Amino acid sequence: MPVITPHHEGRSVVLIGDFNPRIFQPSWLIAEKLLRHDALEEIETAQKAGAQELIVSSEITAFSCLWVTLQVTKQRFFVSSTTPQHFLALLDLIVGMFTLLRYTPVNMMGVNHDIHVQMPSEGKWHDVGDTLVPKQPWQTLLDRPGMNAVAVQGTRKSCDAARVVVKVQPSPDVKHGVYIHINEHYDGFAGSVEEAMKTLQRAWLPAKSFAQEVMETLLNPHFD
Repeated sequence: MPVITPHHEGRSVVLIGDFNPRIFQPSWLIAEKLLRHDALEEIETAQKAGAQELIVSSEITAFSCLWVTLQVTKQRFFVSSTTPQHFLALLDLIVGMFTLLRYTPVNMMGVNHDIHVQMPSEGKWHDVGDTLVPKQPWQTLLDRPGMNAVAVQGTRKSCDAARVVVKVQPSPDVKHGVYIHINEHYDGFAGSVEEAMKTLQRAWLPAKSFAQEVMETLLNPHFD
């Protein structure tokens, strides 16, 4: 089988609960040694260049620096990275934050993986859509039918997620590329961030392996 290498990929975690956005500012993360000191310098440089804005308030904190993007509102915590060499550091960052904020109520969690793969040719790119969404049922209804997006939901063995959703669609970033988004949804934490972090640590590496399996299963036949 050919080895498929993503054009680019990302991982993110979403928590639903009750947060104080102002806490999550870069200076706090640096003071707690969760981010390097040069993180703030990078943010300030980007602000001066107009490349990004640092937002810190009681309603929302949002910023990007180094290898991480973070956005926190009163009900939703989101953090992501698009550099695979820092995916484990992303896990450490999240667990580090909520080890310090161990009384933060958390009820639900999403663990997400995003993969963009460039197909070998335009024809192979079309083949993926034809396999996942056959044209035959649509040809009497639409001219030039083609897959816009497909989503499949289920559960998987040895995974605590209440549901796993796999979405496939044309990549908005890569010519003749396929975008795969995988969401593992967890709930039932009854407000315990400690339980959420234990679940996240158990799920982190298996979720990465599953994302690889999804990519290979769906796309390998079209790389022959």
